[in-house]
Amino acid sequence: MRLHSLRLALLATLIATPFMPAQDDMMMTPPKELGRYEKLVGNWEGDGLVRASADEDPVKWTAHSTCKKVLGGWAYQEDMRIDLAMEGAPPLIFRSYYGYDQATKQYRVMSFSNAGSPSMQRILWAEDNLIVGSQSMMEEGQSVTETWRTRFATKDLYIFRIERAVAGASPFLHVNGGMRRGGKGFEVTPSTVKLAMAAPDPAMKRLRDDSGVWILRKGSVVPMPGMAAMPVSGKETISRILGGHIQMGHIVGDPAPGSPFVYEGYVYMGWSDQDNCYKSFTLSNSGEFMVEDARILDDGSVVFVSTGVLAGQPMANRTILRYQKNGSAMHIRTTRLVGTSKPEFSFEGFFEKSK
Repeated sequence: MRLHSLRLALLATLIATPFMPAQDDMMMTPPKELGRYEKLVGNWEGDGLVRASADEDPVKWTAHSTCKKVLGGWAYQEDMRIDLAMEGAPPLIFRSYYGYDQATKQYRVMSFSNAGSPSMQRILWAEDNLIVGSQSMMEEGQSVTETWRTRFATKDLYIFRIERAVAGASPFLHVNGGMRRGGKGFEVTPSTVKLAMAAPDPAMKRLRDDSGVWILRKGSVVPMPGMAAMPVSGKETISRILGGHIQMGHIVGDPAPGSPFVYEGYVYMGWSDQDNCYKSFTLSNSGEFMVEDARILDDGSVVFVSTGVLAGQPMANRTILRYQKNGSAMHIRTTRLVGTSKPEFSFEGFFEKSK
């Protein structure tokens, strides 16, 4: 069986998003709740200590980061490089996105790194200057739980600590330190594909390398149940980043007739050991901030499944991708289920890789 790239299946629904909101009562203006992240904007530098386990001595780390508003203010992107005071240790590189889920009224953060394990977690603003969060995962067959807190001591300084518990043992201080405003900053680029903290999961190596530009030559979307189909078009630029752990796509839609709005979005794809499937993370200037599961079936087709809210009703999407012309073209079709209605066609598109 030929293993196909899963990354592109979301392009269809993303370009269609100007007509098909992913969240209930979504407006084209970012919600005021996102303003809390303004504290993070700018260049930062810092240092601290990290302990791999409760029994090991701490190791010093230094870091540089840059946080900026992206997608017209719908998300805040933070790129960070952490260097450990260990001879020969590669840098740890993160790209994170801070956003707000309007359907669930929750603050969330997406996180990708050159060590693998992409994730999306809920975070809480416990106070105006305090963010707290937690996550659970599997590492080497053992359950791991991390809790963390970030406090803004001043507008130019934030301090944080992460506690970690492995397999039910007592928590220990895993990371602590602080970041000060200033310094040279940092930006994740495609060149970071060469910098891996750990080898990517073999599942990522099996993905087609679809780096380049893909064009939606012919597409149609049904914006809402009962509406007529509308034409859509656009392109996606794909690259591998973060030591090969992540495949990233930047999507730009063509302007819709009679509308000043131009769709822009990002899709990040990585392998989840915990869920034993690919995870596809989507964010855009239409308010999307979501994660989906993706799997390859025995016949080689690729299926993405997502859930959400449309016009106040629960919604589920299934997108099927099939490659054509030896992988230089693809056909994508999305079926939508809303409330108690029957499944209906919502998108179809034919894509070609630009030469």
